[in-house]
Formats: sequence, structure tokens, C-alpha cells
Amino acid sequence: MRIIIIGGSGFIGTHLATRLESNSHTIHNVSHSNGFANLAELCEHSDAVVNVAGQDIAKERWTAARKKELIASRVNTTRTIVEAISRCSVPPALISMSATGYYGNTMAPSNEGMGAGRTFLAQLCEAWEAEAMKASAFTRVVTLRMGVILDAHGGALPKLLLPFRLFVGGSIGWGKQYFSWVHRDDAIRAIEWAIVNPDAFGPYNVVAPEAVRMKQFVKTLGKVMHRPALFTVPPLMLRLILGKRADAITEGQYVVPMRLMGSTFYFNFPNLEDALRDVL
Repeated sequence: MRIIIIGGSGFIGTHLATRLESNSHTIHNVSHSNGFANLAELCEHSDAVVNVAGQDIAKERWTAARKKELIASRVNTTRTIVEAISRCSVPPALISMSATGYYGNTMAPSNEGMGAGRTFLAQLCEAWEAEAMKASAFTRVVTLRMGVILDAHGGALPKLLLPFRLFVGGSIGWGKQYFSWVHRDDAIRAIEWAIVNPDAFGPYNVVAPEAVRMKQFVKTLGKVMHRPALFTVPPLMLRLILGKRADAITEGQYVVPMRLMGSTFYFNFPNLEDALRDVL
């Protein structure tokens, strides 16, 4: 297949491109700087467009200006992609990223049939997906609600490893909040599955089937690293350091991959300890 990756130079995009190329797909990486001007022309000759673009949610405090930047980097970019696809004689499928933040902060099992939450991240994901779904009027659209992707060199995990290496690792927040995770390879495979499977459509939660609480996650991480998990970072301290961004960590989401589990997709790493041992 001929596949365009929007934002292909990032953490997800680079690993996705490597896997797709290894499976004999033809890849074209596009960014604002090198390809949006002729995006419609590229889409005309492609089978699928994968949108993994978007600024880092955790990089800066969520000021009003920063929130606008985060929205623009996702919603506006997706709008540009949908407009380009709409001009094709045979529009390619659109595979667009989203996140489990869509559900807001929840302690109840959340599946793809549930509505969006009321947090900033939930509103951002809802607007992001709504923009992508406009393309469903003329092509197949899949939105992938990613959990925390476990990888030793990218994403959130490296930030959690340092305290354990210094023997001061432990729970973040109150510890009872759910931590929806997925092994990097399963996340990449889920994207590829959505690209090549013509029956895939709509939202899918890309999280491992094993739901864990934060306290269980850090205990397992400590076990794998042969380090204690004795300390706790209080929610108030996190909020002082991170501002409103802390809520996404201290509250968490209990998310289940209902649609993936009912499909032809399978998880290579459904168990947390096995996943951590592999990535570390």
C-alpha cells in the first residue's frame, strides 16, 4: 500500500514508518514544512493517510495560550488533511490518532460506546475526532484512542524510570487511579491493523486488556527493575509542579479495548509485567 504519515518524525511516526516499510508498504512522511502545500496531490495517489501529528501535551503548563496551541496542532491539522482527502477522485482511508483522555477522569470501565468527559483533554480529543470523522462522508475513518505507550526511550515511561534508578520510586498521586497502558509494539501493530483492515472504522481504544491501578503499575515496575516502590508523590505537589496537567496523572482513566478484543487484532503483550520486561 501507499501510505502517507503526517507527523512521521515523532515518537510514534518513526516506529510506524519502520514497521510499515519492513512489511513492504511505500511510505511518504509529511510535515507542515515539507508537504502540506501539495498534500491533496499526494493523497490522490495514496491508499491511506495516518495522522500522528500534534504538539506534546505534557511539555508545558496548560495556560490559555498553550491550550490554543494544542488544539490548533491537532484540530486544525486534521481539518487540513480532511480537506485534502476530499479533493481526491478516490479518497484514501484516514487513520487519525486520539487518546484515552477522551473519557475524562473515570474510575468506571470506559468503552468506545461511551461519550466524552468534561476535562480539557476530553474536549480536545472530542474536537480532534469530530474533525477526522467529517471525512467519513467520503472515505473510511478510524480514530485510535491511545493509552500510555510503554517504551524505554520515548513517551512517558523514561520519566518514570529515573526515580526508580535512584531508589526513590513509588506511586504518583493517591495510587488508586487507573493507568491505561499499551506496549509500543502493540500500539504500532494496532495502527497497521487499522490501515490494512478494510472493516476497521470509527473509534478504537488502544490499551492493553489488563487494567491496572497506579499503585500496581509502580509496584510491577519496581519488581522488574529490582527496586523498591516505597515513596509517594502527593497530588498537591504534582499540581504545584505541573498545574492542571497533573489531573491527567492523578485522576487517570479506566479504559477497556472492547472493539479491538472483538476484532481480528490480538495483543502480543496483554500482561503488564511481560510488557515492562520486554521494553526494559
